[in-house]
Amino acid sequence: MKNVILHTLLFSLILCACTQSGVTGSNSRGEDSIYSSEYINRICRTQPRYALRLLDTAERRNLLSPADINGMRAMIYNDGLAMQN
Repeated sequence: MKNVILHTLLFSLILCACTQSGVTGSNSRGEDSIYSSEYINRICRTQPRYALRLLDTAERRNLLSPADINGMRAMIYNDGLAMQN
């Protein structure tokens, strides 16, 4: 059951990300490369708390879409923080 919910969440995230319009990409400003979804995805399992802080900052600055931010948060809470315990 947990896998079904996780797959549904990831599918919804991908669907929302593909249909999202009007959101400024994180690399369009040039100076915020550590706030890109690619970078945060790379560090989310090894440094989950730092990745969450980056997501909070990206959210305040509107650098990523809400769907991307919420999907990455879910992944970090499910995978990254669970691995540290």
